[in-house]
Amino acid sequence: MMGAANEPAGGPRKLRFFRGAATAGLIKIAGLGISFLFLLVVARALSAEGFGVFASAFSLAMILGPVASFGQQNAVLRFWPALDQSHGRLMATAAIRRSLGLALFGSAIVLIAGATMSSLGVEISAFAYSEGVWLATASLAAVFAISEVTLAALRARGSVVWAFAPRDVVWRILVMAIVGFASLPFGPVSALWITTGVLAVLVLAQFVLLLSTTVGLLSWRAPAVLPDEERAEMRASLWGFWGNAILTQVQQQGTTVLVGVVLGPAEAGAYFAASRLANLLSITQLAANQIAAPMMSRAWRARRVDEVRQILGTTVLLSAPAALLGGLVFLALGPWMLALFNPLYVAAFPALMVLVLAQVVSTTCGPNGLLLLMSGHEGKILAIKTLTTVASLALTYTLAGELLVLGAAIGAALGISAQNIVGVIVCKKYTGIAPALGLKQIRAVLRQGRGARTRGQTETKAAEGPIAGTVRDEGTDEMAPTLKPVFVFGYPRSGTTLLGSMLGTSDKCLVVPEAQFLVEGLVRFGRSPRPTREMLDYVMGHYRFRIWQFTPAAPWIAALPVSMTYPDLLDRLFRHYAEEKPGLEYVVEHDPQKRKYLDLLHQIYPHALLLHIVRDGRAIAASTLKLTWGHQDIIRLATEWKRSVESCAHWLAEHQGRVRSRSIRYEDLLVDSEGLIASVFAELGLPFDREKGVRTDGLRVVSYTRDQHALIGGGVEKSRAEAWKRDLTPRQIEIFESLAGDTLSRFGYERQFDAPRPPTGLEKLRLFLIGAVRRAWNKPRQILRRHRHSRRHT
Repeated sequence: MMGAANEPAGGPRKLRFFRGAATAGLIKIAGLGISFLFLLVVARALSAEGFGVFASAFSLAMILGPVASFGQQNAVLRFWPALDQSHGRLMATAAIRRSLGLALFGSAIVLIAGATMSSLGVEISAFAYSEGVWLATASLAAVFAISEVTLAALRARGSVVWAFAPRDVVWRILVMAIVGFASLPFGPVSALWITTGVLAVLVLAQFVLLLSTTVGLLSWRAPAVLPDEERAEMRASLWGFWGNAILTQVQQQGTTVLVGVVLGPAEAGAYFAASRLANLLSITQLAANQIAAPMMSRAWRARRVDEVRQILGTTVLLSAPAALLGGLVFLALGPWMLALFNPLYVAAFPALMVLVLAQVVSTTCGPNGLLLLMSGHEGKILAIKTLTTVASLALTYTLAGELLVLGAAIGAALGISAQNIVGVIVCKKYTGIAPALGLKQIRAVLRQGRGARTRGQTETKAAEGPIAGTVRDEGTDEMAPTLKPVFVFGYPRSGTTLLGSMLGTSDKCLVVPEAQFLVEGLVRFGRSPRPTREMLDYVMGHYRFRIWQFTPAAPWIAALPVSMTYPDLLDRLFRHYAEEKPGLEYVVEHDPQKRKYLDLLHQIYPHALLLHIVRDGRAIAASTLKLTWGHQDIIRLATEWKRSVESCAHWLAEHQGRVRSRSIRYEDLLVDSEGLIASVFAELGLPFDREKGVRTDGLRVVSYTRDQHALIGGGVEKSRAEAWKRDLTPRQIEIFESLAGDTLSRFGYERQFDAPRPPTGLEKLRLFLIGAVRRAWNKPRQILRRHRHSRRHT
């Protein structure tokens, strides 16, 4: 079951990584060298002001490229390898086809906008009022957009040379040849058109290659249709991919455009030269990332966390020392390199060194953004980039007016450094992996070849203990039976806590408060033996454990073995939590978020009982809109509820016969609670006392969730099934049914509208803004409330 996961990192995978990284690295190194020469040739062919216009327009085109592509290059890298592994090649091709269609549509919009700006004669100082610059910039942006998606598709398929060589090397050589040997003088706009034309020809060649090697790419009625859950995931991630792609270019290129607007094209040219030189320090990281991205996507999809750690450790160990060495080279040769562009640019040497320092920080922090993107946390990196980019541009605008080019460099460097430092912190919190350079990464990479086989053997032995149903206390021969898990899951506010509390009334069942640290810890630690102190510190430091208001006793902690598996630690912790309830056989955990980790749970606990509870999505919306957390608009609630219940039902259907599972409707639980609970107890082999009936006081409700779980312990209220009809407006109900009506019907819920009208564009905008305001208002209150309730109780 763990075959792929236990493949030694020092074996074929490591060899593939270094071989692919070496190929991509050579192309990237050549590309950056040629890029340096390309900009140098253009700079020497133009005046200082003319090169500044070219630099501003080129930077703006780089920003508009991801605007036109909708960030689909990241979507291809994330979904193509995963779909190819889980659904087959034709399904992965359908994802590429979708991404290319979006990029072509966006490119057409950008071209129309550029033509409009040119026809209206819109002028800005950064372009030195050059005629036709808007259309040339838009055309270059459109070519960049299509090029990025095509490159990503070839890269995901493993065509490293064909993916990178035309884009990073060949087109620059051809442009240099045309510019360097042209007998006629030309200006910045002509240089832009030459660049656009050459790149377009090469992109067309790449597309033809992709078309010839990808079956069904242009067949819009191809037999492979993306599953609903995959389409929903791609739609949900669109904004994150788009925003991340745009913000990345805004942060890298926006300062050049801003300098051109504030200080003029000559200063923009000087800053552009300095920033391009500093970017050379990231060459090793960029090369390794090209190969690491699809490998990380596959490994994360399969929950092979140790493999992800090894990939990241190798990447950062290659890139950080190279950046440090390059910084020393620039310290010695920086003025000479700037003078190659234009003697006037030597004054930008202090700005160059500030940007060099930022690049050293960036490479030392590792590919944190890539890890968040590949692990499905694009929203987190989008938030980080948004805040740091806005702050960076504001600082740049302020400091450039006082310190000129140096001030702009300081603003940009602070933004880059802040983004990467915060990115590492967020990676550690949400993935359990810190990609920054440190002693752990160095040790892991240096020892992974020798220790991978040993770790694989240890994982297999460790897995046999908890999963087989026994845990051996270290140093003794005593075998203690583990608690058999019952996982209750569903969309938030579906009734997971109510069902869990009903099951917890049995003397043989322990229902614990929501334990998000269970699945998050499994993602982080896996099931291989780890230092007990490290895992226990993680659990006790997790805010979800702190709100339990329970502190493990010192003698219990002292009696723990030095190392164990994470499932073993949880088993012991749950038993310690319920010492007053001896004779336990089952532990019931009811965190709704487990619905996202069903594969992992089945892998770690193959004999667990999975209970999927489904509630009318309209009732969930009515309940959630009253809270200070969760989605705060009816559109998002409808789409997310539909995606969640459909994906869970699809997973359970796929694994029917291989997992112990059943689906329960919340409304049925209210109407026939005795019958349903009795049947679940029968499946667990437990008695049910019909004379006592069903109670709901099995859960010890913690203070943090007391308000939202106010009905726990108070009996079953059948009237709650229809309460949403009073709480939602008719229009809210209609919008919900227009988006998720088919899912409502599939699960047996009666619809109120025969032909519901979908939300209009104005309604979407209004609800989005209202939801954003609610989230902005609720978030600080939620943080303060969490802090108040999660203080350690010692």
